[in-house]
Amino acid sequence: MNTAKIQAEVNAFMKAHGSREVIEKYSRFFKEGYDPYGVPAEILFQYRKDFITKHETKLSLPEFLKLGGEFMASAKYEVKGMAHAIARRFADEIGRGHLAEMMTWFEHNHNNWAICDEFSADAFPVMLKGGKVEVRDFESWRNSSARWTRRVSIVSLIKPMKAEKKVKRYLEFAEPMMGEAERVVHQGIGWFLREAWKIETAPTEKLLLKYKNTAARLIYQTACEKMDQAGKERFRRDK
Repeated sequence: MNTAKIQAEVNAFMKAHGSREVIEKYSRFFKEGYDPYGVPAEILFQYRKDFITKHETKLSLPEFLKLGGEFMASAKYEVKGMAHAIARRFADEIGRGHLAEMMTWFEHNHNNWAICDEFSADAFPVMLKGGKVEVRDFESWRNSSARWTRRVSIVSLIKPMKAEKKVKRYLEFAEPMMGEAERVVHQGIGWFLREAWKIETAPTEKLLLKYKNTAARLIYQTACEKMDQAGKERFRRDK
């Protein structure tokens, strides 16, 4: 597999279809950074589909995963997104044995929550639903030194938790993260807890009360977003 040639082809396509208007439209959403070509969404998503169709009979799963890692190492937003296209296409085939390799994908400095959340929205939940990957397999991701890996570990559990409609084992996974120091992970934890609260209020509020004086306020701002004012007041830090 000539990955250099494939990388060159992908970058050439993205560069040829880049738009300054698209860059200006979306840059305000990314405080952590945004380095795109500016390819319009409809063109980008069609290219992803065409890319998979072109290569899926030529490359093995290990070759696709190797290529995915190289895509994720790119500085460019759209090129990183090609790795998501690979993960989504082969989500039914990817198992526990592939997770260590995929974890390295998120250890690059992505500076972009959208890249990570694409995986968390519809690639990793498919793997979890299929049973080849379990919640406990993401414990090493939760404990990673890389902030984006930690964000992925918790956000990837939102859809499975909502499907199961029970929060106990998911809250147990989340609790060790309540001392998290990074803003991008605070956002993910808060999002997760907000969704857990909608499913089972009592156990979620028990966890929130336990850490209200020590955990980052951004976690609580997000987690308590759907509560009424009286509910929010319960989770303010003690004076």
